[in-house]
Amino acid sequence: MTIKASGSSLSFTEIANEFGNPTNNKIGNYRVNYSNTPAGGSFSNLPLDAGIPQSGSISFSDFYSKQLNIVVKGYGGGDQSWASKNAAAVYDNNEVEVIGGFKSRPGRNASDWQGGKTVKINVNKTIGSSMPGSNEHYRCALKTGSWPSETSLSVDVGGGGVITGQGGDGGPGGTGKGGGAGGENGSSALGIQYSPINVNVAAGGVIQNGYGGGGGGGGAVRDPNKEGEDNYYGGGGGGGGAGYPSGGGGTGGSTKSSGSPGGGSSTKSAGGGGAGGGGYGGPGGRGGDVVAAQTGGTGGNGSGPVGGSGPGGPAGSNGDAIRATMSQSGNVFISNSGEIRGDQEYSVSPGTIT
Repeated sequence: MTIKASGSSLSFTEIANEFGNPTNNKIGNYRVNYSNTPAGGSFSNLPLDAGIPQSGSISFSDFYSKQLNIVVKGYGGGDQSWASKNAAAVYDNNEVEVIGGFKSRPGRNASDWQGGKTVKINVNKTIGSSMPGSNEHYRCALKTGSWPSETSLSVDVGGGGVITGQGGDGGPGGTGKGGGAGGENGSSALGIQYSPINVNVAAGGVIQNGYGGGGGGGGAVRDPNKEGEDNYYGGGGGGGGAGYPSGGGGTGGSTKSSGSPGGGSSTKSAGGGGAGGGGYGGPGGRGGDVVAAQTGGTGGNGSGPVGGSGPGGPAGSNGDAIRATMSQSGNVFISNSGEIRGDQEYSVSPGTIT
């Protein structure tokens, strides 16, 4: 349990019950300098708990009010989607490091938690979302999950960390007189389901919404003289919105003179819209990213008595950077030296973080 704040003198047993037995049962071995940077994390030179000496003299009185610190691993290995799980489930799967290493992680229950623990969710790689097919902005890349009361919880995004929604696909281009399809909406980044919580974004770290895809361009039919063969032109595909996984480019309208497909995105950069066929099909709109917003496709340029054209499709919408089930005031504390790209929505219904 969290060690008492005051009162009678602390015993070695009280300290060891919280942190585990140090090497050779010597209190001096609680002087810890924890770093997870060799494994890909962003923490360096952390103590056993804030305020416990890392060098020099150390005494039992330094342990009043202290508690075990556990790091949840959002680092190491390649980029990945966490959309099917939350940080609490990652903890339960033992993807953690206990600072000091003198005991194993406690179970995430009131009996093992015994009055509180410090949990640091350290993100130092790209953690992305997914696309549910509807209500895309509900889907979050990193969800905190629920924790026992008295947990001191933080999300710590390192300089190499990105928490991002998935980018929306570009809309397909229209065919003939058909309109281009709309771009897909992006999904969201950080879903907060426990408070109080500290969200710390280091320089170079990013929390970003998934950006919407560009709309497909409209198709066109040109028959200026109502004679001979009609000329069909496909609209260009919309570009994919930035995010992870990235948004794919929409297909060009397939016809006699087909439109070009839109470009696929990357995690931070959008794809461009494809050109319309023959210069008469409408070009697709670009996907969204931090540089510029996503755009709808352009309508086709048809003509003639039996000619015509379709409109461009609308752009998709962005997800949110942060969604939280509680108000921000007094609950969510943000320290941002990096970038938070997108809207922050607070006091949302629990069912709208998925």
